[in-house]
Amino acid sequence: MPQKVKNYKCVGVIGKFVIKKAMRSNPGSFKPIYISVGHRVSLANAVKIARMTSKYRVPEPIRQADIRSRDYLRKHQSAG
Repeated sequence: MPQKVKNYKCVGVIGKFVIKKAMRSNPGSFKPIYISVGHRVSLANAVKIARMTSKYRVPEPIRQADIRSRDYLRKHQSAG
């Protein structure tokens, strides 16, 4: 699979419906990210959001949630 942001392939199918796709989020990534349908979010919209917000390997909303949760844990675990 060529390493471009727009390239992805179907990896999860139930009947006639594709429920998830694998996407390489940037040219330097070797591992794909997996995008799936969500509550009131179609697969097409989920793919669009992931493409628009993938500055790094992980889409920015998920990246920020990870950064902030790790920061929270670091501050509160060391407080004892």
